Amino acid sequence: MKKVQKNINPWNEIPLEDYENHMSHNSVGQLEVLNSLTKKYLNNIEPKTCLFLGVAGGNGLEHIDNNVTENVIGIDINQDYLNTAHERYHDKIPSLNLINFNITTDAKVFCKADFI
Repeated sequence: MKKVQKNINPWNEIPLEDYENHMSHNSVGQLEVLNSLTKKYLNNIEPKTCLFLGVAGGNGLEHIDNNVTENVIGIDINQDYLNTAHERYHDKIPSLNLINFNITTDAKVFCKADFI
């Protein structure tokens, strides 16, 4: 019998590839929509600090303009997702700060942002 751990979050069990394939599937279409909305609002708001809740693999981070945005914070419950976001963007965004955090159980306040 498999022992069930109570504190395991299902998001830590979903591979990033599966998540991104689901989000980009024609019947879902969220990856592209979120990416285009991120681009639009980054251009319109020109935030100094951005906070991405559920940053996953970093969808939308390619639109960060380092000349405008001084701080980029990505939060996700899945450390594997954060590792991939780091691999993809740490060379392109010097201020990238990726944090493994569960916003549903933790109540710590650690930043203010102009764009969430």
